[in-house]
Parts: sequence; C-alpha cells; structure tokens
Amino acid sequence: MVYICDIKQYYTQIGGSRPFGAAFLFAGYDKHGKFQLYSTDPSGNYAGWKATAIGSNHIAANSFLKQEYKEDLNLEEGLGFALKTLVKTMETTTPSAKKIELVSISFNMEEQIQGITVSEERIKDLLKANGLSAAE
Repeated sequence: MVYICDIKQYYTQIGGSRPFGAAFLFAGYDKHGKFQLYSTDPSGNYAGWKATAIGSNHIAANSFLKQEYKEDLNLEEGLGFALKTLVKTMETTTPSAKKIELVSISFNMEEQIQGITVSEERIKDLLKANGLSAAE
C-alpha cells in the first residue's frame, strides 16, 4: 500500500498532476495479528481506519459510521452494519441485492486469510434482517 501511495505522491509532487485520479480502500491482515483498513486519495495521502467510506456520498456514510460504529461487532453484525451504511447513502429507497456487492475478510478453516464474496441470497437475508426494504 505504501508503495502505491509513494507513486501517487511522486506524480503529484514532481509531475504537478494527479494522473491516477482514484481513491482506494485497502483491507487486509498484518503480521502483528490484526485486521487493517487503509484509504488513500489521489494525491497519495493515506490513513488507517476502523471504518470508513470513499466514493459517492462518502460524507454521509462517514457521518453515519462515526455515530453508529461499535468495535465489538461479530461478522454477521458487521455485514449488516456495512449494508445499512451502504443503503443509507444510496440514491434509492428500494435497494436491490443484485446491485450490492459485499466481501468479508476472515480466516478460513486452515487459518489462512480469505476474502469471501457474500452471495446475493445472503444479501437479501441481511436486508430483511436489518429492516431494510429489498427490491425484488
């Protein structure tokens, strides 16, 4: 991650432009035994977070995250919370599971880190469980 930020900063400082024009979220697991979340902006600045959002309506999403985030969430609660944050900032009142993608990072049975894409059916269940109206 730092390497990517260094390249973005180099082009900003030396080239006087921001040719990448993209923000990134990096999620992973470090050698000290902790899950990590970092964001970087087009200039190459980066920051670590417990919860954050980038993109359209990120100000509203980050405001919601700041008010509602709790550190002791289990995986199911965390997925529901992420979904709730996303739906609150979408430009629709009827979210569709077909248009939502969630990925969780956790340990698999062999104690290896694995990213798992949440199925459309599970997203439908999470929408219902969290009182969010789902479009059919």
